[in-house]
Amino acid sequence: MAKRGRAGLSHEQKTELWSRWKAGECVSDIARALAVPGSRVHHVLAGNGGMAPMARRRSSRALALTEREEISRGIAAGHSARQIAAQLQRPPCTVTRELARTKMAVALTSSEITERIVHAFVTRPVYGEHVARLIARLGEAHTHVEALMRQHGAELFDTPGRGLFLWAQLPGHADASALANRAIDHNIWLAPGQYFRPHDEPSPWLRFNVAYSAEPALWEFLSRA
Repeated sequence: MAKRGRAGLSHEQKTELWSRWKAGECVSDIARALAVPGSRVHHVLAGNGGMAPMARRRSSRALALTEREEISRGIAAGHSARQIAAQLQRPPCTVTRELARTKMAVALTSSEITERIVHAFVTRPVYGEHVARLIARLGEAHTHVEALMRQHGAELFDTPGRGLFLWAQLPGHADASALANRAIDHNIWLAPGQYFRPHDEPSPWLRFNVAYSAEPALWEFLSRA
């Protein structure tokens, strides 16, 4: 059985999807060719910004799982990075790089000098003034986008006046993913509520990024949809 990813498409289907997308086919044609819902195609495209992912190739310098286990045993035995590297027949820098990567993954720390620089920056009055300006601009963007949504008959889930997102549903669109599929053919990326549901159930809601939702092209498309 072909292995399927998060969007419910096999590796072979995703390969064909990107091949057809690069050839200029629209979402609906790709969905028909793959015999899958258009929302799945849109999900894969949106998740990569419309750009086909680069083929992943394992570097010859990358450590294998067995080598990582040997490093773990060497550390437990009190061996130095140079001793472990000699045992693995690897350069010492490869072992030290692996140890540093592991430390960052498990400890989530940074160097003291980095932390001092960040602290000095965020405690300066100018930083507080910068944040205050951003909050004010974001509030203005909320007011403007909310007005546009009401003008187009949208129902808003909430009007928090802050944060990056607003949720709304448009009249006549019980399944927002169908609208998102059409939007992508106009180079407009919408986020239907279906993406945020655990079982991919249809939803009439759309999530709008306030910072980008005042674009005339967006509302021109929605007025015709």
